[in-house]
Amino acid sequence: MSSPPEDSDSDSQGHESPTRKLIIGLQDQIGALTDAIRALEQRVPSRVVSVEEASRHLSVSVQTIRRWCRAGALPYIRRGRELRIDLSKVRALDQDGIRQLVG
Repeated sequence: MSSPPEDSDSDSQGHESPTRKLIIGLQDQIGALTDAIRALEQRVPSRVVSVEEASRHLSVSVQTIRRWCRAGALPYIRRGRELRIDLSKVRALDQDGIRQLVG
């Protein structure tokens, strides 16, 4: 009779391997950091700016900001006829992010 296949994450007594323990520990730390970031985000006051200021902040044209708002790619608030961009909800765009928005 052959022995049952062993789980590569545990030894014959069912103890977890050091690598598995490390991965679980890192996952716990990532979860704690994610929770801390979300809590901080909720405490940061919104920075709502005009389309013009958002275009300067993101280094794109006013028309691009308006196009991104229409496409739903940029969070905004409408105050009457004006659009206001909440910069606290806008992450910095890298080249890949810009390419995705330009699409």
